[in-house]
Amino acid sequence: MSNISSIRARLLAAVLLTLLPRLARAEDTLSTAVHRWQENAGRIRVTTDEAMLEKDFSPDTKFKAMGVLDTIAGATPTGLPPAGPGAPVPVVNMHDRRQAGTFDLLHQFARVNLDIGYSRSVESDYASNGFSLNALFDFNHKNTMLLLGVAGTSDTEKVLFQPSRADKRGRSFIVGLTQVVDKNTSVTLDLTNARDTGFLSDPYRLIAQGASVFLENRPDEHERWIIFAGLNHAWPEWHAAAEASYRFYRDTYGIVSHTAEISWLQKLLGDRLVLELGVRGMTQSAADFYHVDLNGTGIVPGALPNPAGPFYSSDYRLSRMATLNTGVKLQWIVAPQRLTIEAGFDRYQMHGRDHVTSPSAYVDANLLRLGLKLWF
Repeated sequence: MSNISSIRARLLAAVLLTLLPRLARAEDTLSTAVHRWQENAGRIRVTTDEAMLEKDFSPDTKFKAMGVLDTIAGATPTGLPPAGPGAPVPVVNMHDRRQAGTFDLLHQFARVNLDIGYSRSVESDYASNGFSLNALFDFNHKNTMLLLGVAGTSDTEKVLFQPSRADKRGRSFIVGLTQVVDKNTSVTLDLTNARDTGFLSDPYRLIAQGASVFLENRPDEHERWIIFAGLNHAWPEWHAAAEASYRFYRDTYGIVSHTAEISWLQKLLGDRLVLELGVRGMTQSAADFYHVDLNGTGIVPGALPNPAGPFYSSDYRLSRMATLNTGVKLQWIVAPQRLTIEAGFDRYQMHGRDHVTSPSAYVDANLLRLGLKLWF
């Protein structure tokens, strides 16, 4: 469960309710979508097929089930530095498939909406089981909402240096408050704490010291704190709405990041089209143990990862960097409460800011999404 994504989805849904026609609610829906993520220079390509069924058992009880199939292929950096000045970072080709499913049971009590969830994800070398429990309380004539949530994961991973699988455990907590300021405006503030323990290193990521090559070694504990603030406002006279948000992140790796995002939603052609434009920017500092290589660091690496340390990783995603994502999505209401079709395109750009990591380690990517939703 991504609690931040859950909060933002709830807020955006509230904005959309002000944009879309107010019609009688249908009981059941089926949604399908295809995503295509393609990185530049022959890097990773991910094709995702997903389907979600929403079933109303009663006016107060709903069941949601989603299935996901990912096909992943392409080249990914090994973690080793370029062979020489101006040369690209070494990469290795990989291919995998991921099958995942999520199941949620929701029930509306007098003043509490309870959501119990379970998830299962399987890859060739990784398996994950997760649970979540979210409670959304409403106060002040439903103008104030309090979200309390807990989630946990239990994962196993194949590693190259031992016959048995390595274990990983995770848990997270969230508390969030959403306040309706007026009929067109709402604000939210939430705090998330998450902690992972167990084998957290990437078993395929390498790091060099001279002519020798070692596996990376990360701590066996990773704790994260996230503060999220959002503002939603609708302009009925313009048939438009906007969502703005800020996210502060800090973890025990030493990474601090700032993310700002804004989306604009506009109704067109007599409410049958909804256009969404969005931009998101992020900057982050480097992990304390990030190194391009171990030359001159004084670190004596071990033959195998060791939770006692020392710690080191050349994963470019832990470096000091910035990202920018711009996107556009168009939703076509073919038949209200019967059929909706949507298409979206995002451009993702990443660049380093430490003047040490090779620029070829970072990626730009395009994300294309096509989907439809049926009511029945």
